[in-house]
Amino acid sequence: MWVNPVQDGRRRHALDALLREAAAQGMQVGAHPDVIDRLGVKSVLVTTRALGWSGDAWACPSEAALRKDLPRRLASEPRVLKPNRGNGGGGVWRIERIGGGEVEVMAAACGAPPQAMDLDAFLAARCAEIADADGFVDRGRRGSAKG
Repeated sequence: MWVNPVQDGRRRHALDALLREAAAQGMQVGAHPDVIDRLGVKSVLVTTRALGWSGDAWACPSEAALRKDLPRRLASEPRVLKPNRGNGGGGVWRIERIGGGEVEVMAAACGAPPQAMDLDAFLAARCAEIADADGFVDRGRRGSAKG
């Protein structure tokens, strides 16, 4: 059986608990949550960046890290902010500095046009999602073969 535990903005928490319980009772679980926690998250881009294929990827595990590091990296190039957990483009944002404290942001999942907004306002909105997404990965193009 296959389920998409993150469809429509949901998270894996309930499914992970069920799968861990089943595995503890001796049932075979095809995608054990402990394996997903190690390999099926965007932070794999950060942990393997020295291999050269994941490009300019940085972990933002907390609100403080996101607020501190994202503005500095935005100064050199556009960034893509991805939730550590999730798929289908939900919670993925392309951000580009356009002057002053303004950024142009575009959501990957909804197909909405880019919009200009204050960087602090964007960060305030995204910081609320950090705990649920187990952090974010901030990715640029430098070092990536695909750009």
